[in-house]
Amino acid sequence: MAEKVNLPNLNRVIIAGRVTKDAEKRYTSDNTGVIGFRLASSKRFKDKSGEWKDNPLFISVSYFTKYEDNFEKRLKTGTPVIVEGSLEANNYEDKRTHEKKVSFQIRATKIYFLAREVAEFESEPNNSYEKVIDDVEKDFNEIEEIENGGTDESIPF
Repeated sequence: MAEKVNLPNLNRVIIAGRVTKDAEKRYTSDNTGVIGFRLASSKRFKDKSGEWKDNPLFISVSYFTKYEDNFEKRLKTGTPVIVEGSLEANNYEDKRTHEKKVSFQIRATKIYFLAREVAEFESEPNNSYEKVIDDVEKDFNEIEEIENGGTDESIPF
């Protein structure tokens, strides 16, 4: 008989990668800004012959913000970032084939810039790669619920 285990209600993703296209900002009906961009991340591994291979992953990211901070202007193609948030599934019907499909995206709660020139643009001093990794690990270990506002229905794209 299987043991009954109470699982925590936890959906948390931390991923590092590079922005694949300049971010775009749109607005919901209640004037909340939604910054959207695609992120490329890669897992490097050795195949059976001992050669290094890359397994790339491309995923959409949305970040809700109520501030006019021009945050999206720093998310340029190629910018290295760490994104922290939750994984969401979006169900839809393909318009051509009428097949039901699902796509996944990350709803970001935090975005850390890893490039020196972008990190220096932020207000926090000493925003080095090591500090960012330490902050992410500390936050992840504390596991707190962080809601980022907005609803699935209010995503404009």
